[in-house]
Amino acid sequence: MLLLLVTVVWLASNNQGYVLVVRSPYRFQFSFNFLLILIVLGFLAIHFSKSAVKSVNPRLLFKICTILTAPTGKQAQEKRSAMVKRR
Repeated sequence: MLLLLVTVVWLASNNQGYVLVVRSPYRFQFSFNFLLILIVLGFLAIHFSKSAVKSVNPRLLFKICTILTAPTGKQAQEKRSAMVKRR
């Protein structure tokens, strides 16, 4: 176990890589080690939250997804007008 930890620390200290995420107009740059830590923490969070996920009501989840993905403003008006034209 100690050898594994020493190897991980050695690899992390010798890693000069970085991750660049470009989403116009933003640009995010962080170290590859930070990305690896985020992946591990994300996996652990999902793994240990299984009981929380099991208790979610599927109908409620569907309603939330429908509300969040519903078109708003001009998109909604265009969709309604397209539906009226089809009739």
